Amino acid sequence: MQALPIGDKEIASEILMTEKRMAEMLVRATLEAMPGRVRNELQRATDETVRSAEHVFNYMNRRNWYNPRNADPQTVSWFRSAVDRMRNDLGSIWASRAGRFATMPAGPGPGGDGGWGQPGPGPAWNRPDLRPGEPAPAAGPGYGWPDPGGFRPGGPGI
Repeated sequence: MQALPIGDKEIASEILMTEKRMAEMLVRATLEAMPGRVRNELQRATDETVRSAEHVFNYMNRRNWYNPRNADPQTVSWFRSAVDRMRNDLGSIWASRAGRFATMPAGPGPGGDGGWGQPGPGPAWNRPDLRPGEPAPAAGPGYGWPDPGGFRPGGPGI
């Protein structure tokens, strides 16, 4: 079997797909990162990747190698409605849980310094004497939720 020649179109297409995958991973990482230098760097890398993908897209589009179709008014309307429904659903969920979350601390949540849902020994973020990444002690002042009467995972009302 003879290999097909690889030209500019195929190379540009692979670069664009790679940029899209990279942007996807960077957005996920940015959403998981705590505010600070790491998150800022991830955001910068995301922005750079999006700009790069846009350059490749424009290059391909000028050569008629990548021509996305314009959405018809019905599709645009459907998409807007779907986004509005999702926003309303999320708003309802947050409103129904507002009482539970009212006393939660601002900033990163359970999982150490990894952000919400990340594995870790517990929230070390309320311990000014600990450095980032250093685990909080299993007991004692500063461990767990700062407000003893506030929301606790697995506690009452869940």
